[in-house]
Amino acid sequence: MALGDTAEEAAETARAGAQWIVDSYFGAQHNPVGIADPSAPGADRVKRYLDEVILHGTPERVLDQILQLREEIELDYLLAAPLSHKTFGLLTEKILPRLHDR
Repeated sequence: MALGDTAEEAAETARAGAQWIVDSYFGAQHNPVGIADPSAPGADRVKRYLDEVILHGTPERVLDQILQLREEIELDYLLAAPLSHKTFGLLTEKILPRLHDR
């Protein structure tokens, strides 16, 4: 999860976190199992994390995303990995209290 005062700020935090995740799991130094050539052309793993995995945006936008997941897939718990100190602060101050009330 990446939060910011603006969507752009959150996206940059998410991008940096996604890059770290991809480098940690798929970097050449790890000799990834099941991937013949990790540098081969194909899907952009960072983009996939940004588009499909990491919730990111303003606190209001991410709260809306969580509420949508609650409705669509009956989400009843949230395991979040804040990708920055600011994200942690915004999550605990702006999202969790409002999520708990709903």
